[in-house]
Amino acid sequence: MSGSSEKKNIFFWLFFLLFFFAGGLIWSSSVSASTLAVLYLQFENPKPAEIEVLLRGSHFVTPLKEKPDEKGEVTFLGLPPGSYELLIITGPKEWLEKIYLEPGEFLQVRIRWKDPSASPLIEQYDFASIGTQTVISQRQLSLLPSADNFSSVMENQDLSATTNRIDSGGLWADHPALFSSRGGTSWTQNEFRLNGLNITEPYYGGTPLILPDLLVIEAWRHQNSFHPASATSPGGLVEIETKRGERSLRGGTSFSLIEPWLTSSNITPSLIKEGLKENHTFNHDRKFRFWLSGPFFSRNRSFLFSFLTQDLSRKIADYDGHNRSHLMAATLRLNELTPLGGISFLALGAQTNEEQIGAARKMAKEATLKGNRQAYLGQLFWQSLPSARHSFFSGLSFAFQKTSTSPYVAMTDLPCREIFRPRFWQAPVSFGEEEKGHLNFNSRAELLFGSASSSYHFLNFGLDFSYRFFQNRKKIPGLTHLLFLDGQPSLVAFFSLAHQEQEKATDLSFYFQDTWQLPPLIIEAGLKVIITRGTGGQSESRRIFNDFSRSSPARISWTNWLPRLSLTLPLSQSKRSYLKFYFGQTAHLLPLNYLRWGNPEAEGCLIYRWTDFNGNLKLEEEELGPLLRREGPFFARIDPSLLRPVAAEFALSFVYRLSREFFLSLSGFTRLTRNLVETENIGMNEDDYEKFILEDTGDDRIPGTHDDLHFTIFNRLPRALGRDIYFLTNPDRKHRTSRYRGLDLIILRRFSSSIFYFSFTATEAFGTTSPGNTELENDEAVIGWLYDDPNSLINARGRLRFDRAYTARLGFSFFLPGEIKGGLIIKYYDGQPFSRKIIVANLNQGPIFIQAFPRGIARYEFNLTADFRLEKSFTRGGLKSSLFMEGYNIFNLHQATEENEWTSPEFPLRWATEIQPPRSFRLGIKLEF
Repeated sequence: MSGSSEKKNIFFWLFFLLFFFAGGLIWSSSVSASTLAVLYLQFENPKPAEIEVLLRGSHFVTPLKEKPDEKGEVTFLGLPPGSYELLIITGPKEWLEKIYLEPGEFLQVRIRWKDPSASPLIEQYDFASIGTQTVISQRQLSLLPSADNFSSVMENQDLSATTNRIDSGGLWADHPALFSSRGGTSWTQNEFRLNGLNITEPYYGGTPLILPDLLVIEAWRHQNSFHPASATSPGGLVEIETKRGERSLRGGTSFSLIEPWLTSSNITPSLIKEGLKENHTFNHDRKFRFWLSGPFFSRNRSFLFSFLTQDLSRKIADYDGHNRSHLMAATLRLNELTPLGGISFLALGAQTNEEQIGAARKMAKEATLKGNRQAYLGQLFWQSLPSARHSFFSGLSFAFQKTSTSPYVAMTDLPCREIFRPRFWQAPVSFGEEEKGHLNFNSRAELLFGSASSSYHFLNFGLDFSYRFFQNRKKIPGLTHLLFLDGQPSLVAFFSLAHQEQEKATDLSFYFQDTWQLPPLIIEAGLKVIITRGTGGQSESRRIFNDFSRSSPARISWTNWLPRLSLTLPLSQSKRSYLKFYFGQTAHLLPLNYLRWGNPEAEGCLIYRWTDFNGNLKLEEEELGPLLRREGPFFARIDPSLLRPVAAEFALSFVYRLSREFFLSLSGFTRLTRNLVETENIGMNEDDYEKFILEDTGDDRIPGTHDDLHFTIFNRLPRALGRDIYFLTNPDRKHRTSRYRGLDLIILRRFSSSIFYFSFTATEAFGTTSPGNTELENDEAVIGWLYDDPNSLINARGRLRFDRAYTARLGFSFFLPGEIKGGLIIKYYDGQPFSRKIIVANLNQGPIFIQAFPRGIARYEFNLTADFRLEKSFTRGGLKSSLFMEGYNIFNLHQATEENEWTSPEFPLRWATEIQPPRSFRLGIKLEF
């Protein structure tokens, strides 16, 4: 075991012991596990003289028992999301009401009698921000088509998120989708919490290190605005709650599959004319799972266990091979219920083996990898409800992921790749091992003072500590890449790598929030303080490459104060409609990859010109030309005054209750993000370039027409070649901002066993980002080559990658006689914004591309998909068996997800280079007892 691994183990166990021995201190300094809900009951006059209320749920040893106070009120605080039974007892009479609590909900139940001897009228309502969040329950997952993976559910069932792909059927289920919470924030700024504890991937951010099987998820909530004080970033806050063990023994097993005979082709004659003869599709997808839940040697102790295995094989278009992965995952949750609260332990483990990683169109098999990814998670957390008006939570979590890759085929030569296109051959560009982890300690308290029918204060406050780390041991064959431009030799890249690269950071935050009801107004005010310290490299590291020396670790230090304020105003006495206003300041989370810049252990690269005199496509000594430029984070340093990006957001939401179960929400949003981070090439100045005019014949490729273009191009002088030094800073801070404006219309069915939602979103997201059209280029928080070369600023401001302009989603469930149930989802996305690319080849610094126009003037084709699920059950005694089928892209549409973006005679034809996956069906069987 390496010394760094030993240090991590020591660090983990120190916090493990701290958790147990500091139990008393945890009560006084706590943080939000904001998925806990509040249930408030109001008994209106006239009412029976004696009323007793029992709340039953699997989370309690004995039912919670309360009596209404003199105002007829009962409050239960800190309730985990899930199903409950509310029992109302008046003398010999009892009434039972089933209640489902959403994560973080403040549910109010009004109970009134027209006649004290008759049954009461029970009405549920709340002031939920349904226009700024998506709540998905296990019931919804079982009724609607989900492709049995988290990314597909986020793509199709979330009310506002936009993903970086159209993945019908879960073809890419083993690779998490990247998404923007409202189409206007960086994908790197999403935060994931599992049972109230942070499990966000630390290096890039925006994805989870590990997720439980969908089967064991009780519910999740994705907040995209109106962020509570416990949240940090402007991205989505995804809070997931896992199921607890049952009070009686229950379990089941299931098997599902997709085979070639269950898929279709959506390649049309017109696509064949465009050069698209194949599409990515399934060879097969086979899933088996088993689960068991029940008491664990005691009535007050329960367990939940699940096991999942998946064999997924893809047929990659225009590729001679099969990309295949095999997943095994297990989940174990143990719960101990005591009169003082509940203690839970959760363990997750997943291992994925994949062959021919990186397989893509026109890729050589020799350039692919084989690999193994292991992910583990352990959580220990405690929840206490000492009274109906107090709740406490404390928890510790450690998530870890290790990935090992190696060449799929034995290497015989140096890696070759196209400079601008994702084409590789001869050998993989890199491989090796990487480890990353996230240790999170989290504690919080919630207190309720006053009366919910008049004036009250609902306080929550807390503390959160995270330690995040990343390290890799990367290898590049021969430390050399041969670079080609349209198949012709152009450049050579020589690399320098340290034995190991590592980055780490700590985040310490405190927050306080008060929800104050001053009838009829509800005011929420909060403040969060977050302190981040990051380090790249070790103090003893020292390297020299190309006469450039690095020895001191890279460091980033940020402290920010983030205020929040929201107002809720009921617009009628019946509380049928209400208006919500929000202002909040959020701050970007620190992706550890920022700490690469200036890290003495980071990668460095020298780019030389290559002239293949003999035309054999092999590098020979006499063919090596001059040094053109230096690239990579080794040739860099970090601005000691680097500022954290911050965003100010205003939102206004109107909610109207159309009927007992249907709600309408209309919400508007505006956000401005400043202090954006990017590298700036300080080794160059304006005098190091000469200028010339480049003429372009426009999109129609016809000279002399109205769309002809002229660009000023910067050509580096020979004396300035190879002098690049990069400075991670906030360049052009006064002018470089990202602006987002959005409008959402949502119709949602709530307080019902049936599912219905309709959402329509309009998005306008502008920013200045690096040239390119992908999520790794056109994103405000991803470090690219913006400001590294003055040509990168040409048409750099435009619509951001996840801005889909207009989206719409419709989903609903249905029930038929004979134990038949099902659901349908229809989703529409406007096309992705893009710009035509112009290659400028004859520059001293080497070939570059510029953007012909700002992104957003042109968009790829719109995308439309329709999926369905149908399930038939058979019940005999205590055994239930089910047959189910899911269909994806059932109309077999073939809209483009990517188009030809390069300047060529074909550009005006807008030929597709990728289309959405074809129609496929999943068949399955399920047994439950």
